[in-house]
Amino acid sequence: MQISGTFLAVITIVAVAVASPTSAPEHALEKRSKKCTIATAGARCRKSANTDADIVGTFAKGQVKTFGCWTLGEAVDGEAVWVRTNIDGVRCFVSDTLIVQPCVTGQTASFGLC
Repeated sequence: MQISGTFLAVITIVAVAVASPTSAPEHALEKRSKKCTIATAGARCRKSANTDADIVGTFAKGQVKTFGCWTLGEAVDGEAVWVRTNIDGVRCFVSDTLIVQPCVTGQTASFGLC
């Protein structure tokens, strides 16, 4: 049985294309999440990063939550950074003014932009 040169060339190209890794753009990669402590009793977690957004739920002072990313929103006490977590699978945002620092350090947070 003889295999044609064209067939071998096509198989080689397909194998190289499948085996070659491609990298995702920087903005598509999510940095690691981080556990942070809530600093204020009754800290509200909202559907979006502003104080007019619906409240998904609240947290107790000292409660530890996992935050996955940050975004800019309404400034609270001069700080516009909000961090995203979830309550019962519903994503919500907490102003970083309600998080024990230095867990969140503004736009240089150890987790990525939402």
